[in-house]
Amino acid sequence: MWKIRTQLVIEPTREGASLDLLFTNRVGLAGDVVVGGLLGLCDHEMIEFSVLGEVKRGASKTTTMDFQRANFGLFRMLVERVPWERVLKGKGVQAGWTFFKEEVLKAQKQAVPTCRKRNQRGT
Repeated sequence: MWKIRTQLVIEPTREGASLDLLFTNRVGLAGDVVVGGLLGLCDHEMIEFSVLGEVKRGASKTTTMDFQRANFGLFRMLVERVPWERVLKGKGVQAGWTFFKEEVLKAQKQAVPTCRKRNQRGT
C-alpha cells in the first residue's frame, strides 16, 4: 500500500483552486513541478513535472509470445481437430465462448513459444 508523503502541486490549477493533485510516496521522486498552460478547451491548467531517479536496468521477467517462431500449421491442426458443432450444441453464448477461448488458448500454448521480453530504453 502506498504511503503518501508529499503533495507537489502548490499552485492553483483552476480558477484560483488547486484541484489537481500530484502525490509521491518518496521525497525526491518527482520535481520541477510547473503549473501553466491550457490543453485544448479544458479549463484546468496543465501540470508538468519530471520524474527523478535512476533507471533500473535488470533482466526482465516478463514473457511474451514469439509469433516469429510459431508453428501455425500445428495451431490450425489443433483447432480443426475440435468437433465444434457437437461440443457447442446446446451451450449458451457465455459457455460456448468460454469453451472456444479455452481451446484456442490450449492450442496457442502448444504452437506458439514464449520468450523473455527484451528491455527497451532501460525499462
